[in-house]
Amino acid sequence: MTAQEQFEVDFKREAPELWNVAKHIINHPNLTVEIEHTNEIGHWCFAITVATPNGYNGFWLDTRQTKESAVQLCKDMGWKLHTEEGDWK
Repeated sequence: MTAQEQFEVDFKREAPELWNVAKHIINHPNLTVEIEHTNEIGHWCFAITVATPNGYNGFWLDTRQTKESAVQLCKDMGWKLHTEEGDWK
């Protein structure tokens, strides 16, 4: 199973009501994401959130226990990551 297929399976399992929004976002040609360390859900994790396109800012695409895992998912999915140092793809 590809990273994209696994992401779809996992997202649909965790938040099926949001899949149509997520599908639209991840297929957007200007998608840029950020990784933020947060405990907003009751435990510390690294949330992958939408930076652009506008209108979806802050939408959570996934969470990971480590920053390395979050970065790897971004790479596997082909998401452009916005960092303090600048963007990369």
